[in-house]
Amino acid sequence: MGPSFVIERLEFQRGGVWYARHFTGLVTFLVGHSKSGKSTAIEALLYPLGLMNTTIMPEVRACQLVRLVFRVAGTRWQATRSGADSRARVLLKNLDAPDEIEHSLPVVTAKAGESTAGAFVQDLLGLPAAIRGTTRVGLDAFHGTAMALRQNTIASEFLGGEKDTARVLALEVILGLWNEGLAGLEKNASETESRHRAARSALNQFKRLRDTGALADPAGIRAEHEQKLREHHTAAGRWQKASEALTAAVGEHGRLIALHKAAEQQRRKAAKQAEAARIKLNGAAADQARVEGGLDALLAPPAPGLHPVRTGSSRT
Repeated sequence: MGPSFVIERLEFQRGGVWYARHFTGLVTFLVGHSKSGKSTAIEALLYPLGLMNTTIMPEVRACQLVRLVFRVAGTRWQATRSGADSRARVLLKNLDAPDEIEHSLPVVTAKAGESTAGAFVQDLLGLPAAIRGTTRVGLDAFHGTAMALRQNTIASEFLGGEKDTARVLALEVILGLWNEGLAGLEKNASETESRHRAARSALNQFKRLRDTGALADPAGIRAEHEQKLREHHTAAGRWQKASEALTAAVGEHGRLIALHKAAEQQRRKAAKQAEAARIKLNGAAADQARVEGGLDALLAPPAPGLHPVRTGSSRT
């Protein structure tokens, strides 16, 4: 059995005003009709401890902060959680050690090795994180099993209803019936039994194939396997040669691309030079045509009836 757990008071803040409800420490039973809010009241009371599966009721959601003061094995603790955010962090403080640092823990964590508020409280209560197969019990499982005895708990555990693996495991932990070493042996036995069933199934399948004649001759299978290996080695050799040829072709292709780029640059340079020479040639041809036209005009004889024009002074 774990240490004692005693609730001293519940505090909550609404509209900026703090309210408090004190408890005498006596065992209390809540009795009422189904859906009358018995489980809701207990969930709201234990909500600051870091419960994850608790449905936030409108009354709790309307609180800015919800705080629970409790004692574990005589040590006073204080847990504070936001009422509006179900995934907010929980502040846990040891009231008997004022100099001790306050713990700020998440309700749910995705980081490896990071503890949650529920796991911290569970450790305070001395309740181990029991595991059986795929079932793992946390603070929510203990809350639903022992802290709040619900209608479905009574139906499943006392009236022969459907069993709940997590609830049974949580009860075993609370009653001190769960042993970590024994749980490890049970896990190994379960895994061994699972492997044994798989081996027996494979053996039975092999026997059925052998009895029906559907299983081929082992010697023939071995010979076919060796033939496939030889074919694989031959194909691997051809692939190796083809890979080498491809590598050489890729290198040659790169070399040709480089030559083509160099030739293209030379071609563009030669084209520019040819264009400049063509422009010069056209200019020279035009100059030559003008010179030849002037020369023809000088060499051509004057037409009949025309006298050459004389320049200079004349004498009378």
